[in-house]
Amino acid sequence: MLNKLKFYKNKKVFITGNSGFKGAWLAVFLKELGANVIGFSDKIKWEKSVFDYNTINNINQYWGDIRDYKKLEKAILENKPDFIFHLAAQPLVIDSYEKPFDTFTTNINGTLNLLDIIYKQFPTVPLIIVTSDKVYDNSNNRIKKFTEKSSLNGNCPYSISKVVCELLSNSYFSISKNMRVRTVRGGNVIGGGDWSKNRIVPDLVKSVINKTTPVLRNPNHTRPWSYVLDTILGYLLVGLDTINSKKSFDSFNIGSFDNENKTVLEVTKLFLKTFDIKKIKIVNNNKYLEKKFLNLDSTKAKINLSWSSMIEFNESIFQTACWYKRVLKKESPYLVTKDLIKDYCKLINTRDKIYA
Repeated sequence: MLNKLKFYKNKKVFITGNSGFKGAWLAVFLKELGANVIGFSDKIKWEKSVFDYNTINNINQYWGDIRDYKKLEKAILENKPDFIFHLAAQPLVIDSYEKPFDTFTTNINGTLNLLDIIYKQFPTVPLIIVTSDKVYDNSNNRIKKFTEKSSLNGNCPYSISKVVCELLSNSYFSISKNMRVRTVRGGNVIGGGDWSKNRIVPDLVKSVINKTTPVLRNPNHTRPWSYVLDTILGYLLVGLDTINSKKSFDSFNIGSFDNENKTVLEVTKLFLKTFDIKKIKIVNNNKYLEKKFLNLDSTKAKINLSWSSMIEFNESIFQTACWYKRVLKKESPYLVTKDLIKDYCKLINTRDKIYA
């Protein structure tokens, strides 16, 4: 598999949202593979992520709002990329309730801008659009696994915006069969470098820093948790699928550890154990009506892309906690991230030899 990923060496890869949580990991991973990375991102709270003011210079960085058509077009035209990964978004469910207009314009108009630029300027450039596991019709809130053929239907501003992104992607493909587009529906990703509010791991880290008791809203909710490097591996394999597959448009689920979901409480206890913390406060507050169950079936990615989780659930929690511990001790977030990526690549290489 590592030999497959070497295809990205010397390729020009354009990433929107590269200063965010997953975008930063993708950018650093691609740099380790020898790709020429071009980033397009805003400056909102980015400096607490994987990058800082020094390490962001390791890539060709453009600052701008994804809703700015002309600025985005200029960056793409100046670089003529070989691949484009679209991760720029307003990614938070609760924020989408509080700022629906901002969520809709960022996620929908931003994706529309990118699709239109590619359609007009570079219709054959592979475009990988990251949406969400929340695009599926989860109105019945039952324990079921969603496949790529499951019905789409959002139930909050965030999920609705991502459903529209899926529809836009399919629509542009329908008017230009030359376009090579993939949408990727990911689960709840955990890993170092995420400082977003109202997400389980960042909230736990903040409680550790502030020496306060962690508070859980929905301890029994389950999610298709996925380790950040397993997720990024999935994105990269989806990118290669645009080259290797005859299909012009396709969608993939990338999520969960061997399709095994864990509760919020299980994640919390395991993470806090690494900090020797046991006390947890549980409050009965589901103000925004988050769904109790959400399950993804990633079988298609396993069969078509040879993707699978390389890191087991417990190990992913340990590595995530390790990232934050090292960074809280003033180590460089960028260098810590590089270390984990190098170890991950060694793991891929070892498995390649075992199954050769």
